[in-house]
Amino acid sequence: MCAQTRLKELKAEEAAEEAQRLADAKRLKAYQQRQVQQRTRRGAAEKLAALQEAAQMQASMEEQDRVFEEYAAECMHEYKSQGKTTLPMELLLSRKPGFEVLI
Repeated sequence: MCAQTRLKELKAEEAAEEAQRLADAKRLKAYQQRQVQQRTRRGAAEKLAALQEAAQMQASMEEQDRVFEEYAAECMHEYKSQGKTTLPMELLLSRKPGFEVLI
């Protein structure tokens, strides 16, 4: 009888250990899933922030371009009203960005 009782105890211990391993594995899996979700949210937030920053920079550059174009138009109007030629300014302003002008 003692051997059977001991056998039952060992099986019960093994079952308890297996149940504990399964519980630990479930907790670990849940923890890892939370980490993945956090990384995903963080990555999405960083991407959104980068896109917003790029949009702000683009808007700022467009505003600077608009202000410059207004200034250039005023200068050209002033030169024309004084009877001066605006051809050099027109040529310079019509060039594509990135071309260097040697003066």
